[in-house]
Amino acid sequence: MSFRLLDQHEGLKTHIAFEPNGDFIIKTTQDVEPVVEFNKTRQTDGSNGYGKTRELRHVATVPDNIVYQWIAEAGIEPRRWMAMKRRERMMFLRRKLNDPDWRYLKTVSGRV
Repeated sequence: MSFRLLDQHEGLKTHIAFEPNGDFIIKTTQDVEPVVEFNKTRQTDGSNGYGKTRELRHVATVPDNIVYQWIAEAGIEPRRWMAMKRRERMMFLRRKLNDPDWRYLKTVSGRV
């Protein structure tokens, strides 16, 4: 089976492959290294996520592909994810970001 590039946007690549029976497979890939390096820099720059005016706080940068992985593992369909209330989505993301396995996605130390 051979995958062809279907779309590419901001580092996220979508590939498609067709099976002989007419089914198809869509696969997404993304180089997350630049995001992880950015987050590491922000974690140690002393700002604790705040900008110059301290009005807003940037607590994480999560690559799209990781969000896709998280919702798939949780059994959430993309349609349902988009229809969720903002508060419900934020609670889901906070749980993931506060998990030590995902600490490199945060731009601040501690809990979010």
